[in-house]
Amino acid sequence: MSASTLRANPRFRVGDTVARPINVFKSGSPVRIGTVTRVYSESGTQFGDYPELYEVTWTIERGKPIEPLVCTGYLRHGLDPLP
Repeated sequence: MSASTLRANPRFRVGDTVARPINVFKSGSPVRIGTVTRVYSESGTQFGDYPELYEVTWTIERGKPIEPLVCTGYLRHGLDPLP
């Protein structure tokens, strides 16, 4: 998929609910649940261009509410959709 296609058709939109394991390298790790708060792109980084990145505000961790935690830099394959 081209960079312009990704920017025009992101996997997630602002307001979508998503999940991610707390430790992505450990099978069965507890998850965080949050809301996409920004969809953006970055170019010219040391690792190349990123046409589709997400900022997420996490509000649930290990099934319990937490103080809102805003994190950036998530790739499309690093988040799972929730209904």
